[in-house]
Amino acid sequence: MSVIPTWFKALVIGALIGLILHKTYQAGAETERSKWLLKTALQTVSNQVAQAKKDRALRVLENRIASQAVEISTFYQGVMDENLKRKDSIIARLNNRTLRLSVPVSGPAATCQGAGSVSTSNQPQAAGETRAELSDSAAQFLVGIGAECDAEVIHANEVKDHLAACRAALEQQQFILKE
Repeated sequence: MSVIPTWFKALVIGALIGLILHKTYQAGAETERSKWLLKTALQTVSNQVAQAKKDRALRVLENRIASQAVEISTFYQGVMDENLKRKDSIIARLNNRTLRLSVPVSGPAATCQGAGSVSTSNQPQAAGETRAELSDSAAQFLVGIGAECDAEVIHANEVKDHLAACRAALEQQQFILKE
């Protein structure tokens, strides 16, 4: 005869079965959790690799934009320097009296034809047209104003080229970020 009651044996067997089922469930849950963690880690690594590629492409784009900006600025600085040299050359020619500026005038021809400098002007003269020579200060002023206007146009073209380069870079940046 057995000293352990039957109900106690059933209870112990039920507890053992419950313990085995519980351990099996925990092992399965841990396996699923491990799979999920592995999948999440792989996805994170994949996202980081993709982000690193985008960052690298953006850095290359940034370097290209910077070099384009330097090229544009250098080109237009050369144009501005050439404009300044041209202005200085014209003013020097005006001071040396190798260049004379004149304007057409209306009125009696005798008042404006006293100087022989009309024929030394680099401007073409129509037959019968009366011209008056500008004073040195007026000629230098007009040359200076013209050079300043040219400088503003050159600067506006530089800004336009910088904006076009920025617009193209922005489109490339958006393309890189969409990938």
